[in-house]
Amino acid sequence: MTKFMTGEEQQRLIVRDRRWAAGRTKVVPDQYDPEYHTANYKMCHVDPMTGVGPQAICSPPAPPALAEIEQAWNSAFDPVWLGKTQIKDIIGDLKKKADELLQRPTKI
Repeated sequence: MTKFMTGEEQQRLIVRDRRWAAGRTKVVPDQYDPEYHTANYKMCHVDPMTGVGPQAICSPPAPPALAEIEQAWNSAFDPVWLGKTQIKDIIGDLKKKADELLQRPTKI
């Protein structure tokens, strides 16, 4: 299934039907339709992926404490996944912990 969905032919169909953006560089230009997209779509979403425009950034910046937040989520949600507690019982403390971690000063 993965091979089928990521194949060039299927990617072209997906892009043509505007289901989602191309996952193959070769197909990226096919996703631009001047009658459907805004004027800056090509410059922002096609050109960087095809080497025409500025380099695309692969992922947005993450908060410095993201690893600790994920660790807190995992620890807090383990009993939920195991059916030992409900989300409503852990969410308040989890939010408080995440908020504390997000308030840490960021070194630039």
